[in-house]
Amino acid sequence: MKFDTNTIAQWQEWKEGYHQDKEYFNYANEVRGNRQRVIGEIRTVFNNFLNGSISLEEFRSIFHHKTSTTWDYFGMKGLSGAMVLNKYVKHIPDQQALADNLRKALKCPRDAEEGRRKMEQLATFLESMMKKYKLKPFAIQPGRIPYFVSGFWHFQSSEEWPFYYRITRAIFERNGIYESTPNPIEDYFQFRNIFLTLKSDLHIDSFELDYLCGWLDERNTKKIPVEATPPQLDDIPPDEDEQESPEIDHNHVQWMLAKIGKNMGYKIWIASNDRSKKYQDEIIGSFSEKELPALGLGDDAQKIVRYIDVIWLEGSKRIAAAFEIEKSTSIYSGILRMSDLVAEAPNTNFPLYIIAPENRMKKIERQLSRPTFQALDLHERCKFFSDITLSNNFDHIMKLATHISTLDKLAKRIPSK
Repeated sequence: MKFDTNTIAQWQEWKEGYHQDKEYFNYANEVRGNRQRVIGEIRTVFNNFLNGSISLEEFRSIFHHKTSTTWDYFGMKGLSGAMVLNKYVKHIPDQQALADNLRKALKCPRDAEEGRRKMEQLATFLESMMKKYKLKPFAIQPGRIPYFVSGFWHFQSSEEWPFYYRITRAIFERNGIYESTPNPIEDYFQFRNIFLTLKSDLHIDSFELDYLCGWLDERNTKKIPVEATPPQLDDIPPDEDEQESPEIDHNHVQWMLAKIGKNMGYKIWIASNDRSKKYQDEIIGSFSEKELPALGLGDDAQKIVRYIDVIWLEGSKRIAAAFEIEKSTSIYSGILRMSDLVAEAPNTNFPLYIIAPENRMKKIERQLSRPTFQALDLHERCKFFSDITLSNNFDHIMKLATHISTLDKLAKRIPSK
Protein backbone atom coordinates (compact mmCIF):
# COMPACT_ATOMS: atom_id res chain seq x y z
CA MET A 1 0.00 0.00 0.00
CA LYS A 2 0.97 3.67 -0.32
CA PHE A 3 0.22 6.77 1.72
CA ASP A 4 -0.39 10.15 0.14
CA THR A 5 2.13 12.94 0.62
CA ASN A 6 -0.06 14.83 3.10
CA THR A 7 -0.32 11.79 5.35
CA ILE A 8 3.44 11.22 5.33
CA ALA A 9 4.08 14.93 5.92
CA GLN A 10 1.82 14.86 8.97
CA TRP A 11 3.55 11.79 10.39
CA GLN A 12 6.97 13.35 9.73
CA GLU A 13 5.86 16.39 11.71
CA TRP A 14 4.73 14.17 14.59
CA LYS A 15 8.03 12.27 14.47
CA GLU A 16 9.94 15.54 14.86
CA GLY A 17 7.73 16.51 17.80
CA TYR A 18 8.36 13.13 19.42
CA HIS A 19 12.13 13.59 19.05
CA GLN A 20 11.93 17.07 20.56
CA ASP A 21 10.03 15.88 23.65
CA LYS A 22 13.15 15.03 25.63
CA GLU A 23 11.33 13.63 28.66
CA TYR A 24 9.31 11.12 26.67
CA PHE A 25 12.10 10.43 24.15
CA ASN A 26 14.58 9.66 26.93
CA TYR A 27 12.02 7.43 28.62
CA ALA A 28 11.50 5.53 25.35
CA ASN A 29 15.23 5.07 24.88
CA GLU A 30 15.51 3.69 28.39
CA VAL A 31 12.86 1.11 27.51
CA ARG A 32 14.70 0.36 24.26
CA GLY A 33 17.89 -0.32 26.21
CA ASN A 34 16.08 -2.62 28.62
CA ARG A 35 14.50 -4.52 25.75
CA GLN A 36 17.85 -4.99 24.05
CA ARG A 37 19.28 -6.21 27.35
CA VAL A 38 16.71 -8.99 27.84
CA ILE A 39 15.68 -10.03 24.33
CA GLY A 40 18.67 -12.34 24.01
CA GLU A 41 17.51 -14.17 27.15
CA ILE A 42 13.99 -14.45 25.74
CA ARG A 43 15.25 -15.86 22.45
CA THR A 44 17.46 -18.41 24.22
CA VAL A 45 14.62 -19.77 26.34
CA PHE A 46 12.19 -19.71 23.41
CA ASN A 47 14.64 -21.51 21.10
CA ASN A 48 15.17 -24.15 23.79
CA PHE A 49 11.42 -24.77 23.68
CA LEU A 50 11.35 -24.86 19.88
CA ASN A 51 14.15 -27.43 19.64
CA GLY A 52 12.76 -29.57 22.46
CA SER A 53 15.51 -28.87 24.99
CA ILE A 54 12.88 -27.81 27.53
CA SER A 55 9.31 -29.04 27.91
CA LEU A 56 6.16 -27.00 27.40
CA GLU A 57 5.63 -26.84 31.18
CA GLU A 58 9.20 -25.64 31.75
CA PHE A 59 8.79 -23.01 29.07
CA ARG A 60 5.43 -21.90 30.48
CA SER A 61 6.84 -21.61 34.00
CA ILE A 62 9.88 -19.58 32.93
CA PHE A 63 7.89 -17.31 30.64
CA HIS A 64 5.22 -16.66 33.27
CA HIS A 65 7.79 -15.76 35.93
CA LYS A 66 10.15 -13.74 33.75
CA THR A 67 7.50 -11.63 31.98
CA SER A 68 6.25 -10.56 35.41
CA THR A 69 9.74 -9.55 36.53
CA THR A 70 12.90 -8.98 34.48
CA TRP A 71 11.25 -9.35 31.06
CA ASP A 72 8.42 -6.90 31.69
CA TYR A 73 9.19 -4.61 28.74
CA PHE A 74 6.97 -6.05 25.99
CA GLY A 75 3.44 -6.25 27.42
CA MET A 76 3.49 -10.05 27.47
CA LYS A 77 2.69 -10.81 31.09
CA GLY A 78 -1.06 -10.30 30.96
CA LEU A 79 -4.17 -11.87 29.45
CA SER A 80 -2.83 -11.72 25.89
CA GLY A 81 0.63 -13.10 26.70
CA ALA A 82 1.84 -15.34 29.52
CA MET A 83 -1.67 -15.76 30.91
CA VAL A 84 -2.83 -17.19 27.59
CA LEU A 85 -0.02 -19.75 27.68
CA ASN A 86 -0.99 -20.60 31.27
CA LYS A 87 -4.56 -21.25 30.17
CA TYR A 88 -3.52 -23.45 27.24
CA VAL A 89 -1.41 -25.63 29.53
CA LYS A 90 -4.01 -25.78 32.27
CA HIS A 91 -7.09 -26.55 30.19
CA ILE A 92 -5.85 -28.66 27.26
CA PRO A 93 -5.19 -32.24 28.46
CA ASP A 94 -3.29 -33.35 25.34
CA GLN A 95 -0.03 -31.63 26.25
CA GLN A 96 1.98 -33.24 23.46
CA ALA A 97 -0.42 -32.05 20.77
CA LEU A 98 -0.43 -28.60 22.36
CA ALA A 99 3.36 -28.43 22.42
CA ASP A 100 3.60 -29.57 18.79
CA ASN A 101 1.05 -27.01 17.62
CA LEU A 102 2.63 -24.17 19.58
CA ARG A 103 6.08 -24.95 18.17
CA LYS A 104 4.64 -24.79 14.66
CA ALA A 105 2.65 -21.60 15.26
CA LEU A 106 5.24 -19.63 17.21
CA LYS A 107 8.20 -20.23 14.92
CA CYS A 108 8.67 -17.09 12.83
CA PRO A 109 7.07 -17.36 9.35
CA ARG A 110 8.82 -16.43 6.13
CA ASP A 111 6.04 -14.21 4.82
CA ALA A 112 2.47 -13.05 5.40
CA GLU A 113 0.94 -16.04 3.63
CA GLU A 114 2.75 -18.49 5.87
CA GLY A 115 2.02 -16.36 8.93
CA ARG A 116 -1.70 -16.27 8.18
CA ARG A 117 -1.69 -20.04 7.74
CA LYS A 118 0.09 -20.53 11.07
CA MET A 119 -2.44 -18.42 12.98
CA GLU A 120 -5.36 -20.13 11.28
CA GLN A 121 -3.96 -23.60 12.03
CA LEU A 122 -3.52 -22.69 15.69
CA ALA A 123 -7.09 -21.37 15.78
CA THR A 124 -8.34 -24.63 14.21
CA PHE A 125 -6.40 -26.67 16.76
CA LEU A 126 -7.81 -24.68 19.69
CA GLU A 127 -11.34 -25.03 18.33
CA SER A 128 -10.85 -28.81 18.06
CA MET A 129 -9.65 -28.91 21.68
CA MET A 130 -12.65 -26.89 22.82
CA LYS A 131 -14.97 -29.32 21.06
CA LYS A 132 -13.16 -32.47 22.18
CA TYR A 133 -12.83 -31.51 25.84
CA LYS A 134 -15.98 -29.38 26.04
CA LEU A 135 -14.03 -26.23 26.94
CA LYS A 136 -15.69 -22.84 27.11
CA PRO A 137 -14.12 -20.00 25.08
CA PHE A 138 -12.89 -18.12 28.17
CA ALA A 139 -10.77 -21.14 29.11
CA ILE A 140 -8.33 -20.69 26.23
CA GLN A 141 -9.42 -17.38 24.63
CA PRO A 142 -8.84 -18.05 20.90
CA GLY A 143 -9.51 -14.38 20.07
CA ARG A 144 -6.14 -13.49 21.57
CA ILE A 145 -4.14 -15.45 18.99
CA PRO A 146 -2.95 -12.39 16.97
CA TYR A 147 -1.39 -10.64 19.97
CA PHE A 148 0.01 -13.82 21.54
CA VAL A 149 1.52 -15.23 18.34
CA SER A 150 2.77 -11.93 16.89
CA GLY A 151 4.63 -11.31 20.16
CA PHE A 152 6.75 -14.42 19.67
CA TRP A 153 7.32 -13.61 16.01
CA HIS A 154 8.46 -10.15 17.10
CA PHE A 155 11.00 -11.67 19.48
CA GLN A 156 12.53 -13.50 16.50
CA SER A 157 12.29 -10.76 13.84
CA SER A 158 11.26 -7.42 15.31
CA GLU A 159 11.41 -5.41 12.08
CA GLU A 160 9.24 -7.81 10.07
CA TRP A 161 6.63 -8.74 12.67
CA PRO A 162 5.21 -5.88 14.76
CA PHE A 163 3.41 -6.46 18.03
CA TYR A 164 -0.36 -6.15 17.76
CA TYR A 165 -0.34 -3.32 20.31
CA ARG A 166 -3.67 -1.70 21.14
CA ILE A 167 -2.25 1.83 21.33
CA THR A 168 -0.59 1.57 17.92
CA ARG A 169 -3.82 0.28 16.36
CA ALA A 170 -5.84 3.02 18.07
CA ILE A 171 -3.57 5.76 16.73
CA PHE A 172 -3.72 4.31 13.21
CA GLU A 173 -7.49 4.12 13.40
CA ARG A 174 -7.83 7.56 14.96
CA ASN A 175 -5.91 9.08 12.07
CA GLY A 176 -7.75 7.31 9.27
CA ILE A 177 -5.14 4.84 7.98
CA TYR A 178 -6.58 1.66 9.50
CA GLU A 179 -9.99 0.21 10.28
CA SER A 180 -10.47 -2.89 12.40
CA THR A 181 -12.36 -5.87 10.98
CA PRO A 182 -14.47 -8.61 12.61
CA ASN A 183 -11.77 -11.21 11.83
CA PRO A 184 -8.87 -10.84 14.31
CA ILE A 185 -6.39 -12.81 12.18
CA GLU A 186 -7.08 -10.88 8.97
CA ASP A 187 -7.06 -7.73 11.06
CA TYR A 188 -3.50 -8.40 12.21
CA PHE A 189 -2.20 -8.76 8.67
CA GLN A 190 -3.96 -5.58 7.57
CA PHE A 191 -2.39 -3.84 10.57
CA ARG A 192 1.05 -5.29 9.75
CA ASN A 193 0.89 -4.06 6.16
CA ILE A 194 0.11 -0.52 7.33
CA PHE A 195 2.76 -0.67 10.05
CA LEU A 196 5.56 -1.82 7.72
CA THR A 197 4.66 0.74 5.05
CA LEU A 198 4.57 3.63 7.50
CA LYS A 199 7.78 2.51 9.18
CA SER A 200 9.54 2.48 5.82
CA ASP A 201 8.18 5.86 4.73
CA LEU A 202 9.26 7.48 8.02
CA HIS A 203 12.69 5.79 7.97
CA ILE A 204 12.33 4.53 11.53
CA ASP A 205 12.42 1.11 13.15
CA SER A 206 9.63 -0.91 14.69
CA PHE A 207 10.32 0.23 18.25
CA GLU A 208 10.31 3.90 17.32
CA LEU A 209 7.00 3.66 15.46
CA ASP A 210 5.36 2.00 18.47
CA TYR A 211 6.67 4.68 20.82
CA LEU A 212 5.81 7.48 18.42
CA CYS A 213 2.24 6.15 18.61
CA GLY A 214 2.53 6.00 22.39
CA TRP A 215 3.60 9.64 22.39
CA LEU A 216 0.66 10.58 20.17
CA ASP A 217 -1.72 8.64 22.40
CA GLU A 218 -0.44 10.45 25.48
CA ARG A 219 -1.13 13.78 23.81
CA ASN A 220 -4.40 12.63 22.22
CA THR A 221 -3.46 14.30 18.95
CA LYS A 222 -6.99 14.05 17.64
CA LYS A 223 -9.55 14.25 20.42
CA ILE A 224 -11.82 11.55 19.03
CA PRO A 225 -12.61 8.82 21.57
CA VAL A 226 -11.82 5.32 20.32
CA GLU A 227 -12.71 1.93 21.72
CA ALA A 228 -10.13 0.55 24.09
CA THR A 229 -9.96 -2.73 22.18
CA PRO A 230 -11.65 -4.16 19.10
CA PRO A 231 -14.68 -6.33 19.93
CA GLN A 232 -12.92 -9.61 19.20
CA LEU A 233 -10.32 -8.88 21.89
CA ASP A 234 -12.66 -7.84 24.70
CA ASP A 235 -11.46 -8.89 28.13
CA ILE A 236 -12.94 -12.24 29.13
CA PRO A 237 -13.41 -13.15 32.82
CA PRO A 238 -10.59 -15.33 34.13
CA ASP A 239 -11.38 -18.58 35.86
CA GLU A 240 -11.25 -19.20 39.58
CA ASP A 241 -7.52 -19.97 39.80
CA GLU A 242 -6.19 -16.94 41.70
CA GLN A 243 -2.54 -17.90 41.20
CA GLU A 244 -3.08 -18.00 37.46
CA SER A 245 -5.17 -14.83 37.36
CA PRO A 246 -3.92 -12.32 39.94
CA GLU A 247 -5.76 -9.47 38.21
CA ILE A 248 -9.51 -8.99 38.36
CA ASP A 249 -11.23 -8.79 35.01
CA HIS A 250 -12.27 -5.42 33.56
CA ASN A 251 -15.88 -6.61 33.26
CA HIS A 252 -15.93 -7.63 36.93
CA VAL A 253 -14.73 -4.19 38.04
CA GLN A 254 -17.35 -2.44 35.87
CA TRP A 255 -20.01 -4.72 37.30
CA MET A 256 -18.97 -3.94 40.90
CA LEU A 257 -18.93 -0.18 40.26
CA ALA A 258 -22.33 -0.33 38.58
CA LYS A 259 -23.82 -2.37 41.44
CA ILE A 260 -22.38 -0.07 44.09
CA GLY A 261 -23.54 3.06 42.28
CA LYS A 262 -27.05 1.70 41.82
CA ASN A 263 -27.15 0.68 45.47
CA MET A 264 -26.23 4.23 46.50
CA GLY A 265 -29.01 5.65 44.37
CA TYR A 266 -27.04 6.97 41.42
CA LYS A 267 -27.90 6.49 37.76
CA ILE A 268 -25.20 4.64 35.84
CA TRP A 269 -23.50 5.27 32.51
CA ILE A 270 -21.39 2.46 31.03
CA ALA A 271 -18.92 3.26 28.22
CA SER A 272 -20.61 2.90 24.85
CA ASN A 273 -18.16 0.25 23.66
CA ASP A 274 -18.68 -1.96 26.73
CA ARG A 275 -22.46 -2.36 26.66
CA SER A 276 -22.51 -5.94 25.38
CA LYS A 277 -19.98 -7.35 27.85
CA LYS A 278 -21.08 -9.69 30.62
CA TYR A 279 -20.16 -10.62 34.16
CA GLN A 280 -21.90 -13.52 35.97
CA ASP A 281 -24.39 -13.74 33.09
CA GLU A 282 -25.43 -10.11 33.59
CA ILE A 283 -25.02 -7.78 30.62
CA ILE A 284 -22.99 -4.80 31.83
CA GLY A 285 -25.03 -2.45 29.67
CA SER A 286 -28.23 -3.42 31.50
CA PHE A 287 -27.16 -1.16 34.39
CA SER A 288 -26.68 1.83 32.11
CA GLU A 289 -28.87 4.69 31.06
CA LYS A 290 -29.79 4.26 27.40
CA GLU A 291 -28.79 7.79 26.47
CA LEU A 292 -26.18 10.01 28.05
CA PRO A 293 -27.89 13.23 29.13
CA ALA A 294 -26.52 16.61 28.11
CA LEU A 295 -24.16 17.46 30.95
CA GLY A 296 -23.38 21.07 30.08
CA LEU A 297 -19.71 20.26 29.53
CA GLY A 298 -19.28 21.25 25.88
CA ASP A 299 -19.26 18.96 22.85
CA ASP A 300 -15.67 17.67 23.20
CA ALA A 301 -16.03 16.90 26.89
CA GLN A 302 -19.39 15.20 26.27
CA LYS A 303 -17.70 12.91 23.71
CA ILE A 304 -14.96 12.01 26.18
CA VAL A 305 -17.50 11.16 28.89
CA ARG A 306 -19.23 8.68 26.58
CA TYR A 307 -16.10 6.50 26.63
CA ILE A 308 -15.24 6.67 30.32
CA ASP A 309 -15.66 3.17 31.78
CA VAL A 310 -18.24 3.98 34.45
CA ILE A 311 -20.02 7.24 35.34
CA TRP A 312 -22.29 7.78 38.32
CA LEU A 313 -24.98 10.37 37.58
CA GLU A 314 -26.85 12.41 40.14
CA GLY A 315 -30.10 13.98 38.99
CA SER A 316 -30.49 14.65 35.28
CA LYS A 317 -27.38 16.67 34.42
CA ARG A 318 -24.72 16.15 37.09
CA ILE A 319 -21.81 13.71 37.23
CA ALA A 320 -21.31 12.38 40.75
CA ALA A 321 -18.10 10.43 39.96
CA ALA A 322 -16.12 9.06 37.03
CA PHE A 323 -14.17 5.80 37.01
CA GLU A 324 -11.51 4.50 34.61
CA ILE A 325 -10.42 0.86 34.90
CA GLU A 326 -6.79 0.79 33.86
CA LYS A 327 -5.64 -2.59 32.55
CA SER A 328 -3.18 -1.55 29.83
CA THR A 329 0.48 -2.32 30.42
CA SER A 330 1.49 1.29 29.80
CA ILE A 331 -1.01 2.69 32.38
CA TYR A 332 -1.78 5.56 30.02
CA SER A 333 -5.22 5.23 28.46
CA GLY A 334 -7.44 5.78 31.50
CA ILE A 335 -5.33 8.59 32.93
CA LEU A 336 -5.22 10.28 29.53
CA ARG A 337 -8.98 10.14 29.17
CA MET A 338 -9.31 11.76 32.60
CA SER A 339 -6.76 14.42 31.66
CA ASP A 340 -8.62 15.14 28.42
CA LEU A 341 -11.84 15.58 30.37
CA VAL A 342 -10.20 17.97 32.85
CA ALA A 343 -8.61 19.93 29.99
CA GLU A 344 -11.94 20.27 28.18
CA ALA A 345 -14.01 20.95 31.32
CA PRO A 346 -11.61 22.58 33.83
CA ASN A 347 -14.37 23.95 36.06
CA THR A 348 -15.89 20.60 36.94
CA ASN A 349 -15.31 19.31 40.46
CA PHE A 350 -16.67 15.76 40.60
CA PRO A 351 -14.26 13.07 41.88
CA LEU A 352 -12.20 11.02 39.43
CA TYR A 353 -10.99 7.51 40.22
CA ILE A 354 -8.52 5.12 38.56
CA ILE A 355 -8.85 1.40 39.39
CA ALA A 356 -5.91 -0.84 38.48
CA PRO A 357 -4.26 -4.08 39.62
CA GLU A 358 -2.40 -3.88 42.92
CA ASN A 359 0.97 -4.46 41.29
CA ARG A 360 0.49 -1.32 39.14
CA MET A 361 -0.23 1.17 41.92
CA LYS A 362 3.34 2.49 41.76
CA LYS A 363 2.98 3.02 38.01
CA ILE A 364 -0.19 5.01 38.60
CA GLU A 365 1.65 7.19 41.11
CA ARG A 366 4.54 7.78 38.71
CA GLN A 367 2.25 8.73 35.85
CA LEU A 368 0.11 11.11 37.92
CA SER A 369 3.34 12.73 39.13
CA ARG A 370 4.40 13.63 35.57
CA PRO A 371 4.57 17.39 34.89
CA THR A 372 2.08 16.99 32.03
CA PHE A 373 -0.65 15.89 34.43
CA GLN A 374 0.37 18.11 37.32
CA ALA A 375 -0.09 21.13 35.06
CA LEU A 376 -3.79 20.17 34.95
CA ASP A 377 -3.85 19.48 38.72
CA LEU A 378 -4.87 15.95 37.79
CA HIS A 379 -2.64 14.58 40.55
CA GLU A 380 -4.87 16.35 43.09
CA ARG A 381 -8.21 15.54 41.47
CA CYS A 382 -7.66 11.91 40.52
CA LYS A 383 -7.63 9.25 43.24
CA PHE A 384 -6.80 5.59 42.74
CA PHE A 385 -7.22 2.19 44.34
CA SER A 386 -6.67 -1.42 43.35
CA ASP A 387 -9.23 -3.80 41.89
CA ILE A 388 -8.53 -6.30 44.67
CA THR A 389 -9.22 -3.62 47.31
CA LEU A 390 -12.57 -2.94 45.67
CA SER A 391 -13.36 -6.65 45.49
CA ASN A 392 -12.38 -7.30 49.11
CA ASN A 393 -14.61 -4.45 50.31
CA PHE A 394 -17.48 -4.98 47.88
CA ASP A 395 -19.85 -6.80 50.23
CA HIS A 396 -19.22 -4.34 53.05
CA ILE A 397 -19.83 -1.36 50.76
CA MET A 398 -23.03 -2.89 49.39
CA LYS A 399 -24.39 -3.46 52.90
CA LEU A 400 -23.40 -0.25 54.65
CA ALA A 401 -22.29 2.51 52.28
CA THR A 402 -24.71 5.26 51.29
CA HIS A 403 -22.40 7.93 49.90
CA ILE A 404 -19.53 8.15 47.45
CA SER A 405 -17.20 9.37 50.20
CA THR A 406 -16.92 5.72 51.28
CA LEU A 407 -14.63 5.13 48.30
CA ASP A 408 -12.23 7.78 49.56
CA LYS A 409 -11.42 5.45 52.45
CA LEU A 410 -10.09 2.95 49.88
CA ALA A 411 -8.34 5.47 47.66
CA LYS A 412 -4.87 6.93 47.48
CA ARG A 413 -3.82 10.23 45.98
CA ILE A 414 -0.60 12.03 45.12
CA PRO A 415 0.28 14.24 48.11
CA SER A 416 0.35 17.97 47.47
CA LYS A 417 3.79 19.55 47.63
